[in-house]
Amino acid sequence: MHVDHLSIGNVRVIRAATVAPGPGFNIVYGGNGSGKTSFLEAIHLLGTGRSFRTRRRRELVTLGCDGLVVFARVRSASGANHSIGLQKEGSGTAIRIDGEDVRAASALARILPALFIGADCGRLLEEPDRRRGLLDWAVFHVEPGFLPVLQRFQRILKQRNAVLRAGRSGPGLRTWDKSYAQAAEQVEEIRGRHIEALVEFMGAFTSELLNLPIAMEYRRGWSDEMTLEQELEAGRETDLRLGYTRPGPHRADVHFEVHGLSVRRVLSRGESKLLALGFALAQAAFVHRATSEAPVLLLDDVGAELDDTSQSKLVSSLGRLGAQAFITTVEEQVERWSPIRVGENTASSMFHVEQGEIQQVV
Repeated sequence: MHVDHLSIGNVRVIRAATVAPGPGFNIVYGGNGSGKTSFLEAIHLLGTGRSFRTRRRRELVTLGCDGLVVFARVRSASGANHSIGLQKEGSGTAIRIDGEDVRAASALARILPALFIGADCGRLLEEPDRRRGLLDWAVFHVEPGFLPVLQRFQRILKQRNAVLRAGRSGPGLRTWDKSYAQAAEQVEEIRGRHIEALVEFMGAFTSELLNLPIAMEYRRGWSDEMTLEQELEAGRETDLRLGYTRPGPHRADVHFEVHGLSVRRVLSRGESKLLALGFALAQAAFVHRATSEAPVLLLDDVGAELDDTSQSKLVSSLGRLGAQAFITTVEEQVERWSPIRVGENTASSMFHVEQGEIQQVV
């Protein structure tokens, strides 16, 4: 998927901008606070309906303005063209796809799959929620029925937790146990179908980026020795005491090891960042192979803390993926990204951002 045209209005410091990104690498550079990350944020809004930085509309909208608007024309790998627009005003959000009003933000993701990778991506190794979220992002894009299954599970989990917090046990809680276990197993069944492929992609990217034997293990969130209903039964009193449900797909995780040791004990800070980047790019490659559409990559200052050798490996991995990428960097580091040449993949465009003004340089 490629963004061919992008218009941004009143997104943080960007009051008005219209750009024509290239189909390959797009380097966005400028000083701190210039609006580089807001550039990526505007694309992310079109791909997800939300920001990767805040849930508060007033923080997104340019100071003194009532709302924001973002519009893009995008082109699929098959050559199909779509127009997508998003407007946030007051307390509401309006979405239009190909001239039609749309209610669900998930419809944006179907048209414009976008993956954000931030400068703090190394924290992925410390935060199970991030690892699980990235895994579910990939499964969402390859399994159209995954989102309603996941949402149903989340509703039942919330309801069971409410019963636990109220301290109610007995037949009522057992009824929720059965519904909860059924919904959880549906989530796990869909996730489980894709783990093997993800491990394969993960191995390819980590080998290129780190040259270390990284082992990846998926843990589903409950014991392999019993059914989920049995585990709920065995831990019911503890769940009642704590007031929340412990086992289930909301506790699923991905663990990484090197030579049998946790990567957190072995890798340096820079190596941890490369591993996190490899994990994210593996999800993108998986989606690309499964759907024939490469997600749009939004990389915010990911070159920070990487030496020249590591950055060169990252450039090679990005080029092999073949996705449209928007890459921000500070002005002092722009030469590390430009010119980018990996086989036939050359830096498509370069944009300079200053005080919210975006100027295409190349």
